Amino acid sequence: MLIGILNLNYGNIYNIKKILEKKNVNFKLISNSKDFNNISHLIIPGVGSFNQCMKKIISDEILDPLISTIKKKPTLAICLGMQILFEESYENEKTKGLGIFKGKVYKLNEINKDIRCPNFGFYKLKVNSKFKFLKNKEFYFANSYYCKIKSNKLTDILYLDNNIIKIPSLLKHKNILATQFHPELSREDGITIYERFLKNRW
Repeated sequence: MLIGILNLNYGNIYNIKKILEKKNVNFKLISNSKDFNNISHLIIPGVGSFNQCMKKIISDEILDPLISTIKKKPTLAICLGMQILFEESYENEKTKGLGIFKGKVYKLNEINKDIRCPNFGFYKLKVNSKFKFLKNKEFYFANSYYCKIKSNKLTDILYLDNNIIKIPSLLKHKNILATQFHPELSREDGITIYERFLKNRW
């Protein structure tokens, strides 16, 4: 097993590395197209702006190998990493995303004025029977934007447990696991996410 961590000079890579080191998992940082070779899993970190992230992906000439890897290898996309999987975002300026999933990224308080923006803190998810192992677990969110999903063909979507706005917080589709929250900042509950991702147990 060799985990590739996308390195775009942004994101919470340090804490992701700490978790993988704790689990004795081999990893490498991905900064160019050749770095995708031989990895078994891919992690796309969170934190940063959508448009700057996409500009860096294009300028580093890794757009095509990134999309190809996401479609083939077990992929964990975190916060901003989840957002760039969609078609486009309106953060700062309209920016095209990777287009893996249909939907767009909007600012939280543009959709509902009652929600705190930016949204920081630990929250539970609305879980179903398939994800009952996540019941009553709390995960750390730090986001001003959220994914408004257009397609209803995605396999599993869990939402933030509140009654203000439907924020997709965990998305599992085929080989892709995406979280709006930060599992690496979610204490022991977040470790559960990494353990299951590494073991492909979903």
